[in-house]
Amino acid sequence: KMAFENDGWLGTNTAALRNTLREIPSKEEFTKTIKSYQKLYNSNLLKDMSDELQTTEYNEMLQILAELETFAK
Repeated sequence: KMAFENDGWLGTNTAALRNTLREIPSKEEFTKTIKSYQKLYNSNLLKDMSDELQTTEYNEMLQILAELETFAK
């Protein structure tokens, strides 16, 4: 959420979001992250990402998440 708000600067801090997603160790942890985000902000993380990011950026983030599934197996 902090990357989306970006300390009042215009736009989303995509580097911070990218780094955060890369630090999530597994698909299970990402599922926990989605649930926590929903509880904290009463909002859907993936929807917020799609709203905040350009299509190419959003697709890049989805690719990072897809790699979680690959490495978690």
